[in-house]
Amino acid sequence: MTIHNLPAGIPLDFLKLIIPDAITVELDDKKQKFTQEGSRVRLGMNRKNGGDRFLKLFSHMYINNECLAFSVYGTPVGDVPELSEILSEKGKRKQEIKTVSAIREVKAVPRDISGKSTVSRYDF
Repeated sequence: MTIHNLPAGIPLDFLKLIIPDAITVELDDKKQKFTQEGSRVRLGMNRKNGGDRFLKLFSHMYINNECLAFSVYGTPVGDVPELSEILSEKGKRKQEIKTVSAIREVKAVPRDISGKSTVSRYDF
């Protein structure tokens, strides 16, 4: 089974904990111990006991507010319809964040911290 659209920084040991039926958990780069942005993770599972049952129970899972998509191991990325929807929504969110942050400008406001505050509970 393959997990698509994982956020960066998820340890592979954590994935072994939340999916205990996984025999192996591997990234494309087998030296990595943490997921990279948009990486795919391959789970080696017993087909009858693990993979099919998992796909029947879970169509999506969320980790760090990122929607994950699951597919049978070896399925081309283009044949996972949920993934294209997830990636298009993710692209829209990123574009919206860029637009909003460009509109808002953070302005520094100088403050006099050496002066006496105007309101104090001891001024009564």
